[in-house]
Amino acid sequence: MELVGWEKNRFVVIVIDPELEAWMWQDNPHIAKAFGFNKSSSLRDWLCSQGLWPLDSAKPPDPKLAFEKTLKVSQAKIPSVVFKKICSSVSFKNCVDGAFGLLKSTLQNWFPHE
Repeated sequence: MELVGWEKNRFVVIVIDPELEAWMWQDNPHIAKAFGFNKSSSLRDWLCSQGLWPLDSAKPPDPKLAFEKTLKVSQAKIPSVVFKKICSSVSFKNCVDGAFGLLKSTLQNWFPHE
C-alpha cells in the first residue's frame, strides 16, 4: 500500500476467514438462550459430549458444524434469528479469533470513543 502513496499508519491488512460462526462461540449462557437450547447440560458440555467442542479449545474446531448441530436440536429454526439474538446479547470482547481482534482493535484506534 505504501507503494501507491498510503502512509504506513493509515492502513492495516487483515485476512478474515469468512466463518461468522467462529466469532460467536463463547462459553456463555446467552449463546444457549439464543438457540433456545434447553437440555439438562450446558451447551458447551453438550457440544463436548458430541465431539464438537474439546474442553481444551477456546471454540469448536468446526464452528459451522457446531452451529448446525445445535440448531438441529434446539427450538430455534431460523439461523438469522439466532445470530440476531447473539449479536444483541453477547459481547465480542471475549472472542479469541485473532483476525477479529485485530479488526476490532484497529477500528478502536482509528475511531476512539469520546
